Amino acid sequence: MRNEKKYLIINSKYFGEDYLKTKIDEELESKRISLYDDEKIDMQKEIIDAKDSLEEIYENLMHMQYMDASVENVFKKYGEEEVVKSLKRIEEHLYKYQDVRIRIVVSEDEIEEFLEYIKDYELRPTIEPLNAKTFLKLCRICYDAAPIKVYPEGISDYFIYKNERGSAFHEDSTVLDPECYENDENFLAHYPLGAYHFEEIRFGGPCLSLTPCTIGLNIDNTIKAVRAWSGSFWSKTFNGETCGRAIKMYNELRRNGYPITFHDPYETLTNYLGSVPDDSLGCKYFDSVKDAISMIEKQSKKGE
Repeated sequence: MRNEKKYLIINSKYFGEDYLKTKIDEELESKRISLYDDEKIDMQKEIIDAKDSLEEIYENLMHMQYMDASVENVFKKYGEEEVVKSLKRIEEHLYKYQDVRIRIVVSEDEIEEFLEYIKDYELRPTIEPLNAKTFLKLCRICYDAAPIKVYPEGISDYFIYKNERGSAFHEDSTVLDPECYENDENFLAHYPLGAYHFEEIRFGGPCLSLTPCTIGLNIDNTIKAVRAWSGSFWSKTFNGETCGRAIKMYNELRRNGYPITFHDPYETLTNYLGSVPDDSLGCKYFDSVKDAISMIEKQSKKGE
């Protein structure tokens, strides 16, 4: 059983006793729904279990936001007050927008842009560093181009990466390793680029395969070998929504200068154009993040 002193986040003075009580009550109320009316409940145990659950939730949010599993380290580096305030804000935002989903809408201009980009079958590799930091930046460009969920401001690249891919922390060990964050050699030596599931930008697709290489550059009238890389993008499935998101993601990658080609572009486009939006998941659907925020905030103010 967890020692009370180890509840470093929820017992922080910046978390707040009233706020903690509210969260514990919510946890207990949620759990009681599944209990039999005549079952004898050990409330002390239930409260401890609720605290365990809450601490784990906030520890995971912290790990995703700050890429560090140690509460003590994160508090020391970023400040306890700022960290706790940030985690509460993130949790509240995720709860408020948990049922919101952004539809995929690809405009005619974006389709024309896509048709121009896919003409490029060969692209010169880029010499931009390829490490965990730049890899997460590349993935973030994709997520921002074709969002499904509404994330709070200031959310980290890794937070979205992990959330979108549905990966476990142990699967992201290389990305989370400080030795690989800005070190190309360490990252490339340990991250399985193009491996099964690791190529997925988002769970179920679209997918991205990156290929490190070496090219010769004329530096001071001398040909020198330098590290470089290029890539290939594909939708993975021919589900209409996935294909539409793949088109928007790919366009944004090319706008940002990434040397990435597209596999099966015409089949991807055909499947998107022939698809019908599926709003059957019981979510609140919006055509853009801006529309979602505007409506949810209005609803929140009405409920106050």
